Amino acid sequence: VGNRRWRSVVVGRDHTCGIDVGGMVYCWGGNAYGQLGINDPSVEHVTEPTKVDTDLRFSEITAGQYHTCAVTTVTNRVLCWGRNDLDQLGSAGGDAYAPRPVDSDLEFRRIAAGWNHTCALRGPSAIGGHVYCWGDNAHGQLGNQSRTRAVAPDSVITNRKFMRIAAGSRHTCGIDESTTGHVVVCWGSNAQGQLGHGPEVTMDSVPREVSRPRFEAREVTAGENHTCIVTWQQRQPYCWGANTSGQLGMGDSDDRSYPTLVVGAPSFDVISAGPLHTCAASSLEGAYCWG
Repeated sequence: VGNRRWRSVVVGRDHTCGIDVGGMVYCWGGNAYGQLGINDPSVEHVTEPTKVDTDLRFSEITAGQYHTCAVTTVTNRVLCWGRNDLDQLGSAGGDAYAPRPVDSDLEFRRIAAGWNHTCALRGPSAIGGHVYCWGDNAHGQLGNQSRTRAVAPDSVITNRKFMRIAAGSRHTCGIDESTTGHVVVCWGSNAQGQLGHGPEVTMDSVPREVSRPRFEAREVTAGENHTCIVTWQQRQPYCWGANTSGQLGMGDSDDRSYPTLVVGAPSFDVISAGPLHTCAASSLEGAYCWG
């Protein structure tokens, strides 16, 4: 995009944001709720990267449906902007057209946004950390054993410590580093099997380990209603949940309630899910997409 070099880029429903190599955030696309963070409610959309209204530098960024959150480089604090009808910004008040700190003094290092909820990971990068979530909780996606939304970061009720987190539209998953191995744990909506727990429940506000088969994972990603991982040793991609557009990579359109190996896929280093598609890549194999 232009001549700028990017460290990371994230996509919401109708907007895109990125962190450049200098740590500055730029956004473009729709701005109906302030999701571009440019502090101008009169602007409905922009067609080129525009600097967010702050001189702070950031290390991590995520985009929900109509909101954006990022972690500052020096202080590891979270700022959010955009729509706040369900408290997805982690602060009291209406929509934010410029970056606004979440109502917490906690320091975070990773962050993931669903449609209308946000989760962040505490702890040093060398070990796992606790997860805090805020925003919409109608499907238990905050993992606090309730369905009451949170206006500020609320601790996920579990003794597990996580090394990775991912948020789908109404569910959340993480890789647990507190046990022997790196198991995948999910909570929230299970309407299409995206928790990997089987079809018995439609939602679960308690974080539970993905079952059948049990594996260790190095990467996890969540689409609208599906989840995918890359296994720890063999780097194989497994997916589960909604498959209406073939986003699970199974060669059909049938949903799966348990992790299933992607058909004919090579080994991957990273994996990333959009609402209805998935892409994975490695330095040896290049990039593959399906859905």
